[in-house]
Amino acid sequence: MAKITQDHLDILFHPLQNYGLRGNSAFWDILNERLAEQEFEYSATEFLSWVNSTLQTLFVDGLLKELQSGSVAYENQRHLSHYQFPLQEHLDFYRNNNATLPNGTEAKLIEFIKMVFEEGGGTYTSDVIFEFDGEEQPPSEIDIVFYIEGLNRGGMSGGAFHMPTWFEEMLPELTRRATDLEAGLQFRQTFSSNELLFIGDVHGCYDKLQDLLTSFGWNEDDQEDPVLVFVGDLVDNEILIDNKNNEEVDHQALLNYVRRLVAKKRAICLLGNHEFNAVGWMLKSDNGDYCRPHSDKNRQQHQGFLTQIGEGSEGHLAWIEWFKSLPLFANFGTFNAIHACWHQPSIVKLKPYLNSDNSLKEEFWPCAFDRKHELFEIIEVLLKGPELKLPEGQSFIDRNGHERDSIRIAWWKEEATTYRDLAVVSEDQRAFIPDLPLPRRAMDDYNPTHRGPIPVPTVIGHYTLPACKYPSRLSHNVACVDFSAAKQGVPLVGLYTWINDEREADDPILNDQNFEFKGRPRASELLDNGIYNHIENSLNQYPALIEHEAFRHFVSQQLLKEWDPICVYDGPATHEELLYEYSSYEKNVMRLAQHANETAVAGYLALVQTHLIQMEIKDSGIACARVAEKVVGYWRNVNESDFF
Repeated sequence: MAKITQDHLDILFHPLQNYGLRGNSAFWDILNERLAEQEFEYSATEFLSWVNSTLQTLFVDGLLKELQSGSVAYENQRHLSHYQFPLQEHLDFYRNNNATLPNGTEAKLIEFIKMVFEEGGGTYTSDVIFEFDGEEQPPSEIDIVFYIEGLNRGGMSGGAFHMPTWFEEMLPELTRRATDLEAGLQFRQTFSSNELLFIGDVHGCYDKLQDLLTSFGWNEDDQEDPVLVFVGDLVDNEILIDNKNNEEVDHQALLNYVRRLVAKKRAICLLGNHEFNAVGWMLKSDNGDYCRPHSDKNRQQHQGFLTQIGEGSEGHLAWIEWFKSLPLFANFGTFNAIHACWHQPSIVKLKPYLNSDNSLKEEFWPCAFDRKHELFEIIEVLLKGPELKLPEGQSFIDRNGHERDSIRIAWWKEEATTYRDLAVVSEDQRAFIPDLPLPRRAMDDYNPTHRGPIPVPTVIGHYTLPACKYPSRLSHNVACVDFSAAKQGVPLVGLYTWINDEREADDPILNDQNFEFKGRPRASELLDNGIYNHIENSLNQYPALIEHEAFRHFVSQQLLKEWDPICVYDGPATHEELLYEYSSYEKNVMRLAQHANETAVAGYLALVQTHLIQMEIKDSGIACARVAEKVVGYWRNVNESDFF
């Protein structure tokens, strides 16, 4: 059974948009702080039980201290009286018995708090009748606000805990996070590998998929090799280019291959908007019309798939049924994948329509194409991305010549300030988007980054980013793997990651170094070659190396004993093989010592250590300087004695 641990606190206690009062916010922080101080393994139920117990204990302790002081806050008096706690009896006893309380007071408070929490509403109807302007007012709804000193961390409402906010917003959100986290961690355990390779929109390009997997070195039969995660849009691409067949497109081969991998649990395939549209093309609504109209525009977009599969064939119908079985998203606990947009409110609304594997239930498919049904907008956001309406009277012409008054938005952007910043368009179109400031809090519904970075790393496709040699993430926690593989000559891109909650802070789940594609230039190799060339060019300005066996031995010993950036030297007992760990650098050190100076030697060692060996320079480079001083001094003595 998957367990929630310390490694998940950032996800569980990511800041909320609303806390109600300062006491609520303080409790959120207290939960995080207390759990950070202990090692634990909880199921979602155990975690929520601990949260509930912790809050109730804080309430009981706070009220008990007030009673022990003989002074109870007005709000607390009001709620104690409403729930018929014998408050006055306790206060009278306190005054008449030398500031002590009756036996069993704490037990009564525990029962009182338990009763309040079991009601779970955070409000009650006041039974007090009062007059206003000479008229009796009906009973009113009262929000339960307790003052608890243990939740007082300053501010005007310090210590005040708003129960409706807890029950209606905070607890449901914490419950969702815990249960989603547990479900995702459990889902991970259904796969044999701890590694994943996310694959962008393939659009029928079977050979490009094979090129990617070959380049990565992926073996279908090696259960420890990564599980493939296709982010959707397996289908639809032009099969005719300049009236010639596009040989890069083979829908049948691609679909057969992916379906087989999914059946073997060597792959996960998510529903993309193209698969969704393919279902709508064949599905009819109650009035007999096709859910996706068979217009010329829609047929042109879908023709590549229809031509190769055979429209209306038995195989076509079978693929439509398979598309309907695909999940709309994948939750891995500490990271997610979806075709276009991870929008938590939409996913919460979507869940009643889903099977346990996150595919859409059969009976709701027609609803997904009905503009009057809430499922239509949910699917639009998740599979195509959210849109934002432009200010009144503003519009732009898209690449197809259509006038639009809304923009598809870059929901992952953390610092967008204008409509132009936020629009998902090609750069040659950006100038046509109004450069007007966004309304205040315009993005709150789609991007929680005003409260900090998006908490759970997410991989998407869909956005047809321009091909480039060095792909990068869209933001710290959002990566897209769709880099225009549908275009001829452009490789399919993947993103590798591995599953482990105990990752180092500098080893993020989404890492720009882990994008993969055929022919990908390795930045590290480019850097290494550049440094080698730089060193070679620098050395060529000096005379040739003077061979000297004693000097070589001295340099070898200095590099091992004094420099030793990877710490292999272990005194005289060092294994003989390790004595040659730095032999490839000996000649260059000798040549610089013979013909240059200490500065050149020390700089060379520092460059090699930081960029080629990739180890930090410690103690301000004193080891590099010490070795430089010794080897230059040694050679100077050799020269002075005419030893050679």
